[in-house]
Amino acid sequence: MTTPLPKKTKPFTELVVAIVGAFVGTIAGAIGGYYIFQPSVYAIFHCTPMEGEAPLQIKCDNESPYYSKAIWEIDEEKPIENKNTIEPKFSKPGDHKITLTVLGHDKDSKTKTIKVTNLRSLSAATTLKITATTSENKEIEEKRFQVNFMKDDHPVLFGSSGRDYSEIFIPDDGFHFTDVHFASSSANHASDPSVIIAPNGSSITISSRIESGPQMDRWRGWLSGVLIAKQERVIKYKQNIEVLPKLVLDRFGKYYLQQSIDLASLSSITIYDAITGVVLATGSPTSSLVSKDKDIVFSFENKDGQLVMEARKSN
Repeated sequence: MTTPLPKKTKPFTELVVAIVGAFVGTIAGAIGGYYIFQPSVYAIFHCTPMEGEAPLQIKCDNESPYYSKAIWEIDEEKPIENKNTIEPKFSKPGDHKITLTVLGHDKDSKTKTIKVTNLRSLSAATTLKITATTSENKEIEEKRFQVNFMKDDHPVLFGSSGRDYSEIFIPDDGFHFTDVHFASSSANHASDPSVIIAPNGSSITISSRIESGPQMDRWRGWLSGVLIAKQERVIKYKQNIEVLPKLVLDRFGKYYLQQSIDLASLSSITIYDAITGVVLATGSPTSSLVSKDKDIVFSFENKDGQLVMEARKSN
């Protein structure tokens, strides 16, 4: 009779090695899968405008996906890190390079070229003088006056009689009337009222003819209602101011004129030839002003606390 051999068992060290190997394999597979399936980064950005006259300020937006770090490089300047938007300004004409590098699972870079041209020169320099007229500040109020005309006498035995009624109203001190209308609440045997504002707005006169009945009947006539008027006064009058006594206009572009002049406080701007005194352009400060010879268009804006004028060639 043959005795069976005993089953061979793995040593404990072999078992430990097998378990550790399986664990390491799982971890390695997970890490490998992470690096295999992690999306690549792409450098994507847009700048506007891409070209223009010096000084030119542009805006660039980073639209890259899947990145953890972004680096901007503008010409030879110091790199700018982790900014989604940059707004560089170029004062010198020429081609300027902007490069965006994004880092993540991998790395990618893109470069764009910004073209900056010279300011266009005028055919001849002109010395300008610029003046402005400030706006008037007005206070406007509504004013109401009660009107009650009554005719209750009866001087005629058998017939009706009529009489003209009128009343004058004045504005408050310092004010003048600019508009008025009458709202009737009740009337009997009264003509349509006449409402007149004095030419200088110093008063309002309302008048109406009212009739009453004879002594035998004794009916009355009347007119009642409210006079609704607008009165205003000027708090600050228009004033002529000198924006700039002398400006040499020798190029198209922007000129910084003077601080602390708010366009909203001005009603008009006039541009003169400072040598001859001839008016070159005039009009509202919020609209474009075209020179008399139609060659130059002027426009104004408030920027960084200063009044800025732009001169550009007419199309």
